[in-house]
Amino acid sequence: MNAFPKYISKMALAAVALWAVGCNDIELDGFQSPVVDSSLTGSSGDVSVSTLTFWWDAVSGVTQYGYVLYNDEGVSQRNGLTSETSVTFTKLNANTTYVLEVEAYGTNGETTKRFTITAKTDAIVTLDTPDVSLMTTSQENGKIVIQWVAVANADSYNYYLYSDEGDVLQNATTTETTVSFSLDAGTYQLGLTAESENEAFTTSGVALFTFNRTRELQSSKSVTYTRGDTGDKWSLTMSIYDDGAYVVENIFGAEGYNLEFAIAEDNSISILNAAENVRGYDVVYYGTGENDYVAYYCTTGNAFSWFEESKSEGKVVTLYAIYDLSSTDHCDDTIAWDVPRKAITEDDVIGTYRVTYFYLSDYVLLSGQTSWTALENTGYLVTIESTGEPDELQVSGLLTGNMSDNTSYFPVSDYAKYDTLIATLSGGKLIFEDQDCLKYASLECYEWVDYDAQEYEHSYEMTATVSTTDGGIELDEEFFFCISYYDTLYDYYGTFTLEKVN
Repeated sequence: MNAFPKYISKMALAAVALWAVGCNDIELDGFQSPVVDSSLTGSSGDVSVSTLTFWWDAVSGVTQYGYVLYNDEGVSQRNGLTSETSVTFTKLNANTTYVLEVEAYGTNGETTKRFTITAKTDAIVTLDTPDVSLMTTSQENGKIVIQWVAVANADSYNYYLYSDEGDVLQNATTTETTVSFSLDAGTYQLGLTAESENEAFTTSGVALFTFNRTRELQSSKSVTYTRGDTGDKWSLTMSIYDDGAYVVENIFGAEGYNLEFAIAEDNSISILNAAENVRGYDVVYYGTGENDYVAYYCTTGNAFSWFEESKSEGKVVTLYAIYDLSSTDHCDDTIAWDVPRKAITEDDVIGTYRVTYFYLSDYVLLSGQTSWTALENTGYLVTIESTGEPDELQVSGLLTGNMSDNTSYFPVSDYAKYDTLIATLSGGKLIFEDQDCLKYASLECYEWVDYDAQEYEHSYEMTATVSTTDGGIELDEEFFFCISYYDTLYDYYGTFTLEKVN
């Protein structure tokens, strides 16, 4: 018996063509007389680590070609018949020499002499090991970031994070050339290999990169944590570190149960010490009990949890929180702390100003209208001057300029005499208090109020936070006023930017 298939008639040619690629262990015997004056020549190509293609010249009067493929040990691997002048083999061994023997069958069963074509599959290339000397570390948003140079032909990287004692802390695969970790201070090691989905390449050697996680305290703040569902407030200590991490210590009183977060450039919040993530919520435990947890929902952008800075409230982190993961009830917890500001003096405030910006909140007029362009004018002048008493100022024209002569509700001629207000400068705020209730023909009362206290009917106080700007001052969002009409309140609040004229 030999490995060559014997001649098959034309009637069976279509069927045997299916055996042109991948036929194994076919033992067909018998050789016919050679085709007179005919011989074969051929070549190979399309070489890869697992594929070889062989070609040969067509022979006149030949209907089929028989072939046998041998490996480098002379063992038959594939054989078959084809009417084509080429054959492709797949799933071969890499870096291996193969010999193909071919002979042609004529119409009447005659054959040519056998000839051989030799080819070798490519060797699998080991990817370069990531260069440890080019790895760098940085600290951003409360995390340590490790970066490396991309390896040629690598599609991904598999990494292991080890503790100083050799324990595996994390294992994952990334397609990026950076990886970041939330870690305590200490020494760590990163094991990194380059990977490829291409069969021509195999996994690189392991690069071992040792690094130190450092964290230096920059400052500590006293913060107020407000639980959104109950309204409970308590004071805590928050540490701010040089890596951008904010650590609120013992968030619900239990020692060692902290909240760590970072603030991104877009003011979005990320939780750094979440025990787990459930349905997108970062779960932080604040005690030893099974239900001693709060889950925060943070996304890119600032749609759910975010940071903002208010001149009146200081810095505020709002956290979209849920205290029962089986529920859908959520609340907005907040962490707020004061911001040191330059003390505002009379000299900073006294002068004549042109109103360059005025924003008024949504409101409802007595007539049911929802807008009033007469309160959106800018460019008018406001005067702030001393009354002669310490830290007491007189503010004139602040609201008159917002009103036009055709405003039926507030005729300017009637209103102007009431638009001289007395304010006390204290703690960077102008405090307007004990102002007369301003009466108009169609309105019972116009009151200055402490909006935050919501004591509309009893208070005549208005507070405006003052901050200096380039060339002027700004009265911030606590500048509120309210209209009371037959015990119905219509409240407004606005921000004024005043550019100093002299």
